[in-house]
Amino acid sequence: MTVSISKMSINYYLDHAATGDGQTRDMTAYYTEAKAPPGTWLGSGLSGLFGLSVGQQVTESHARSLYQDQEYPVTGRPLGRPLMKTQATPNGAVTPAGRPAKTEREGVAGFDLTFSPPKSVSALWALAGPELQGRIHAAHRQALEETLAWVEANVIQSRAGHGGVAHVPVRGVVASAFDHWDSRAGDPQLHTHLVIANRVQRDSDGHWVTIDSYTLHRHVVAISEMYNSLIFDRLASDVGTLAESRTDVDLDVQQLIEAGLATDSEYEPAHRVELA
Repeated sequence: MTVSISKMSINYYLDHAATGDGQTRDMTAYYTEAKAPPGTWLGSGLSGLFGLSVGQQVTESHARSLYQDQEYPVTGRPLGRPLMKTQATPNGAVTPAGRPAKTEREGVAGFDLTFSPPKSVSALWALAGPELQGRIHAAHRQALEETLAWVEANVIQSRAGHGGVAHVPVRGVVASAFDHWDSRAGDPQLHTHLVIANRVQRDSDGHWVTIDSYTLHRHVVAISEMYNSLIFDRLASDVGTLAESRTDVDLDVQQLIEAGLATDSEYEPAHRVELA
């Protein structure tokens, strides 16, 4: 799977991901202070937030207002109800995957969907020159943004009524995308953290409510498959790659990369990337 999901928990980011060099920082620091390009705002839900637009650079103050304080980033007004305080989980509760839920529940500020191309794509990107790197990165971002549009149209919703029985249409998501160039282990890994705020506007009245997280989690495999299909299409048309299924686990990926790079100067469609 090349798209994974995790919740953006305030306590987790304060205690772990947002801690470095012996100093505790705010929950957005892992994204906003990484040695990578600044994040950008995405999502059709931005139309409901004055002062923010698609492609605009994410600032630390705006990210903190939205994700940490649930406020309009520009005006500071409340953005719906405050996050739920930590409370005991009802008996018998299960996760979207059907496993027993944790004993306590806490408010979720957002959801981190991490879009990672197959390793062979990242390896080709890492060894390529600036021009080819740019085309691979552009294909990745285009596939991500097209996938997000599909998610907004087919997956994102809210719930209402007793036990959340009613599925409620919403006006898209407010998200920020952060490109990273390597894994936590330091290996080359082109990937993007798409952080979706747990705040959406109901179609019916424009009120800000929370996302139906169960439906979002259940569709992660479909989201991943959509992204996979789109990135291989974009790479084929814009970079000239040929996708192949890998059946031999001992296949020498390095040889494939070197063979592709050897013909890059002629812009021939000789790059092969694998559906690992």
